[in-house]
Amino acid sequence: ELHVRPGIGALALRELNIQRLDKFLMNLAAGHPTEAKRAKTIIRGALKLAASYGAAQIDLSALFVVPRKHLEVRALKQVDIDAVFHAIDTWRTGLGRRGPRPTRHLGDAFRIMLGAGLRIGEVLALRKCDIHPGGEDKPWKLEVNGTIIVPDHGKTFRQPHPKTPAGVRTLPLPAFVGEVLAARLELIADAGPEALLFYSRNNTPLQPGNLRRTWRTIRDATEGLDFVIPHTLRKTLATLLADSDPYYAAAFLGHGPGTAVLFAHYVERNRNLNPAGAAPLEGLAPN
Repeated sequence: ELHVRPGIGALALRELNIQRLDKFLMNLAAGHPTEAKRAKTIIRGALKLAASYGAAQIDLSALFVVPRKHLEVRALKQVDIDAVFHAIDTWRTGLGRRGPRPTRHLGDAFRIMLGAGLRIGEVLALRKCDIHPGGEDKPWKLEVNGTIIVPDHGKTFRQPHPKTPAGVRTLPLPAFVGEVLAARLELIADAGPEALLFYSRNNTPLQPGNLRRTWRTIRDATEGLDFVIPHTLRKTLATLLADSDPYYAAAFLGHGPGTAVLFAHYVERNRNLNPAGAAPLEGLAPN
């Protein structure tokens, strides 16, 4: 709607060719690589449909390959973590501020994401029955078995399974996440086991986009946090766990077998290698 129609929407099928499509996609990719990839998918679908009716015959394999923009993973350092939560906890709390008081939704959700590595939709899908309180000798645990879906048409709802089958998991939690969960459970103490931990004023599921929008507002008013998005919290946990056991880190995040996705998209590259790992190199010295 924003790019395909203004760019090539006025052309008839007979006017489309690889040269024109390539030029359109290359120009779009120069400024909007993600939108170019989406536009290519739309164009391919439309042309395949046209071909099935004999209305167009274009070799789609020759279409311009949209380059993937690979950004280096950046995890939060302790100073960044402190800055993120200070910004959230102090947002709109000063004297003279108008409007309703901020809820605890964003701060609580971010703390759970940081300590459990959940996706934002997985956090908002947590129910009372998914939380297993700990004790003196055992940690709090939570079950990940759903996510929040916001359809193009219709109401936001809780999907009873996460992004992938590997995403179903039960996680042990650090104490600070247990404290957040205990506070959330107090808020719904009289509710049934299926009650969501995060809910709107109308008692409906929270939309991930609402939390993202609130965070962008806070981030834009805070210096030094421009690189932080909700998924950065998940990457921070991944980087910490992968340093000791990458397979455990992958399982904790709910990835499938192996660690390829973990190191490609979640773990910040360690440029200061542990000298202990280089000890065997002494055996290479010539006699």
